[in-house]
Amino acid sequence: MGQCLSLSRRNSVQPEHAEKELAKFKANNKTLKESNKDLNSMLELSEGHLEDARAMFEAEVKTLRQENEFLREDNNRLREKVQEMKGRLVDLDQSVSRLSTTTAEPLPRVLNEEAVPRASRESRKKSSDFQKEEDAKLLGLKAAKSMAPLKLTRSNSR
Repeated sequence: MGQCLSLSRRNSVQPEHAEKELAKFKANNKTLKESNKDLNSMLELSEGHLEDARAMFEAEVKTLRQENEFLREDNNRLREKVQEMKGRLVDLDQSVSRLSTTTAEPLPRVLNEEAVPRASRESRKKSSDFQKEEDAKLLGLKAAKSMAPLKLTRSNSR
């Protein structure tokens, strides 16, 4: 029985010590509650930012899908035009072939790769000669215009 008394004395909490422990637990609990509030507010802000980012991402995806659809339609239109132009080119080639068989002098075929550079060289030469003539005419007009005021001023000064 002596042992029981000594054990009960060891297990008994002294009131002063219990109050200190309780105060520590209350302070710790208060600190944890404040920390929890801060973490919850940070979580709400993060969720708000996440929702904003998600909305912006979805808007960007929607815009890109619309742009992609527009480009796809434009691409299809351009393909149709290319096919149409190829058809016209074939028609022109056939027309040139028919004309070349009916004329005494054969015309160069549109798709003949050798005829195109020669024709473009001749065209460039003709346009170059024409441009030189036009430039000469313009220079002559400019010279005449620049001389006219001088003649007037000389005759007026006499």
